[in-house]
Amino acid sequence: MPTTDIIEKTQLIQCFTPSMVAGEYNLAITHTVTTPKSVDSKYLPPKGPVAQASLNFNIDAARFVLNPADIYSVYPPAGQSGNFSESLPHIVFTRRTLPWERTVDGKPPVFQRAAEEEPKAAPRDPIYSQPVPWMAVLLFEEAENPVIVNRKIADLIAPGTAILGPAINGKNDALKLMEWEDAADSCNTIDIPTEKFSEYIPKLSAASLLAHSKKVRITNKDKNGIVDLDDKDAGTALFSVIVGNRLPAGNQMNTAVLVSLEGFQDYIATDKSKPASKAIPKEQKIVRMVALASWSFHNSGDASFTTLIKDLSIKPLQILDTKIDAALSKYLNTGYTAVEYLTRAGAKTVSWYHGPFVPHLTYQPSTAISFSSSDASLRYDTTTGMMDISFAAAWQLGRMLGLESQAFAKAIQAWRISVKQAQIREKKVDAINKLIDEYPGDSPKDKVISYLKDAPPEQKTTTKINDTNTNVPKDVQEFLGKLFCLKGIPFKYLVPGEMFLEKESLAFFYVDSNWISALMDGALSIGRSNRSQLIIDQAMAGNFLPAEYNVQKKASVDGKDFMLLNVTGFLLRSDLISGWRGIEIEAYDNSNQLLPAFRFERIDEDIFLGVFNGTVARIVITQPYEGLHFGIKINNGEWEKNLKTDDGKGGIVINPSLNVNKELNGLINKNRIMDVSGLAASMKQHLSTDVFTSAEFAFQMVDSPVKHTLTIKLS
Repeated sequence: MPTTDIIEKTQLIQCFTPSMVAGEYNLAITHTVTTPKSVDSKYLPPKGPVAQASLNFNIDAARFVLNPADIYSVYPPAGQSGNFSESLPHIVFTRRTLPWERTVDGKPPVFQRAAEEEPKAAPRDPIYSQPVPWMAVLLFEEAENPVIVNRKIADLIAPGTAILGPAINGKNDALKLMEWEDAADSCNTIDIPTEKFSEYIPKLSAASLLAHSKKVRITNKDKNGIVDLDDKDAGTALFSVIVGNRLPAGNQMNTAVLVSLEGFQDYIATDKSKPASKAIPKEQKIVRMVALASWSFHNSGDASFTTLIKDLSIKPLQILDTKIDAALSKYLNTGYTAVEYLTRAGAKTVSWYHGPFVPHLTYQPSTAISFSSSDASLRYDTTTGMMDISFAAAWQLGRMLGLESQAFAKAIQAWRISVKQAQIREKKVDAINKLIDEYPGDSPKDKVISYLKDAPPEQKTTTKINDTNTNVPKDVQEFLGKLFCLKGIPFKYLVPGEMFLEKESLAFFYVDSNWISALMDGALSIGRSNRSQLIIDQAMAGNFLPAEYNVQKKASVDGKDFMLLNVTGFLLRSDLISGWRGIEIEAYDNSNQLLPAFRFERIDEDIFLGVFNGTVARIVITQPYEGLHFGIKINNGEWEKNLKTDDGKGGIVINPSLNVNKELNGLINKNRIMDVSGLAASMKQHLSTDVFTSAEFAFQMVDSPVKHTLTIKLS
């Protein structure tokens, strides 16, 4: 399929059509025997096929209901307010083929049909016979009051004489309910007045331009929800996109609805020169369509990706409270907060707590401290008379997570027994070696006599047994590696209060090595041995991580040696996260080196967590490439659109002298509905190109991605 490169991280592709669209198929096999003419006819089989066989089969695809997991993101962002007047709404799918897995009329696309079926059709090439998606994005103003109603499929395909439904009723062999589909099942529907249907539904030629696919680099994204990976290009994923044809109304709520076009082929015009084959009967005032998805947004104010990112507040991860007195502010400044604490006796009290994320650098003893229990790690603050439960909570959490993981619990217990057995064997061998090698005597009898007389042993080096069973098991290494990366840690332990995360802020932090050490110590307590401390030291040095990381640094304070954990990160809470799923974030150190991430994910609707190996100095945030805006500009009440061209050096430039401004204002009607086919034709003419598919149209319509750098100053 035609593709268009727009930047180094994404590629626009016209379409990914499946080999066979959803529907009913018949496979016929005929076996005919042919022989040379020289063979006597009496030895030939009867004329015609010798054997025949057939097979009926069906291919299914989403139809009346769409899996929510198939939707990756929408724009404008659902539930948000901002300046969206210049952008066409669109929806991004996680599967590359979704918009073309069905067709409007139930037949394969023209370029996939046999020549005898469409003898007068355009060449069998998707470039010239562009496939039409089976869905479209419609946009409604607040006054139009679009209502999504859940109805039975029977009320959709046979709604009554006053309502037009999709022609999926069995009369058309290509469009009928399949064996597994029940008319009693339900789906979401929307009723659209007939006159609005005729105006709002894009013509088939326009619909083909409003759907395309994208190949996107996902290295610096949260991978959650990304499922369609490119096997031929590591680190990339494929998405598909459906774009609307109407611009949002200003200063009001707008609702975008993804509808199914299947079954309405007779009532949708192909283009301006080819009107619909049927007119909607006058008695049918309503058109009922399947509503596959919907979202609302308020087109007001000046909020945008650019304004949101520029207005971010950058601060350390701590509670900023100017009303608190100086005696307590020092606790908040170091990352503490007061939390309710339930003692073993059942009494409620308030204690100090901080999670693994702290606003200052912490020191760790060169050898980790091991605790016999969680209570042993409690600390009492004489100034406030409150307990510090930070490490006790970490220790107890590690123990609970260790018990929860069967693989880890079994491995640590088996390893503990193995170590104990090895130690017993080693003691026995040491005793024998000591008797044989260190006590005088020419025979074993003489050596035993010397031993019983307690004669002084000779000074010899004892050789220790190196038992391979004492090596740390793989399951233990993997579990502790995950704990080091803080994977699986409940968010309440990471950030104990909402006051740490102000709205529209980026909070940076260090990772407290002592908290992580207590967490691992608690996990190892379920299989305690005299080697546990050695294991913690190995884990804190990064020995159990998937790759080589420089996670520790040595430091000397007042003549004492300490270890510093070289791990920092940030928590971003913003509408940037909820509104732009797939946002790209890169963290760099002072040497401009890209830092590898230990944990990098969206952990809540509007919260993103990044934990990195190294000291973060700057963060680069980029608008997601698979969700770039499709739109135009308005200047002094006039619509404008400059076209993109090749700069001759392998780059892309926007050429103000090459535009469709004159035509554009005549291609958008009073209801802000765009004549997509007319706009594409104008673009094609100005660019003097022979090929202009949905990929080329998307290339011209998408805005350049917004990229912004934030400077982090860790203390």
